[in-house]
Amino acid sequence: MAYSRTRNQIINSAIKNVRLLAFGQNPPDDLVAECSRRLNDIIKSYQIASHIKLWKDDWATQTLTESSAVIGSDGNNYRCVKGHTSSADNEPITGADWSTYWILDEGVTGVAWVTATAYTTIAEFSPGVDTLQIKDAFYRDTNGYDYKLKVVTLQEYFEISDKRWVSDPCILAFHEALTPICYLYPHPRETTFVIHYLREKALIDFTGIASTPDFPDRWIYALIWALSADLSSYAGLSITERRYLDTKAELIIKSAASGEFNGLSIGQVDSYFPGGRQ
Repeated sequence: MAYSRTRNQIINSAIKNVRLLAFGQNPPDDLVAECSRRLNDIIKSYQIASHIKLWKDDWATQTLTESSAVIGSDGNNYRCVKGHTSSADNEPITGADWSTYWILDEGVTGVAWVTATAYTTIAEFSPGVDTLQIKDAFYRDTNGYDYKLKVVTLQEYFEISDKRWVSDPCILAFHEALTPICYLYPHPRETTFVIHYLREKALIDFTGIASTPDFPDRWIYALIWALSADLSSYAGLSITERRYLDTKAELIIKSAASGEFNGLSIGQVDSYFPGGRQ
């Protein structure tokens, strides 16, 4: 069984490092809660730091669903080009903003338009709320052939003037939001296409006593000392001790980030910080 540490084991080690807890004692619940919040904040800050590769890559797939089609107030058929919940403002063709969401398309067979209804388009899908970014993508056709999708920024996607074109997709844009969205361009011509994409997932929070990290174990030691440094002011340590802990944490983090974990010793830290720990 692989070695790991639970949330509370990491917290207890950090608390002892800053002398908030003597060996053999159990920390009070309010201190554990405070340390848990700080630990999760540290992990989230590491994940977005470009020089710290603390992420979780995951290949995922997305099947496509035909765009919604409705009958407008003029009796014509309209195809959805942007997902939305219907209201009077986007009803074709009487709504003030209807052209943002619908396009005239007599090649589809629409149904009666209904308010407060979720209408969707084949060119959008959600990769999951835990998705931080899309790193690569392709689509696979029914013959098993794969075709590269260029992953572009949201700004590059916005610069495309006509987003209603239907063809084989060649572009995927990722909109980072509370509910992330992926946009395909052009609109896929077939629902049989399957989108394959490599995403960076958000790390799971330490929410329970026995929670364990879902990232490489070499980061456990770094987290202990990062939390220790973060707690040093809270624990009322002297400026010298706080600087000492900051230095030790920084060196161990660099070691973990490089993938060459070597368990830096106090003596090695002392060579960087001649005063040592008081």
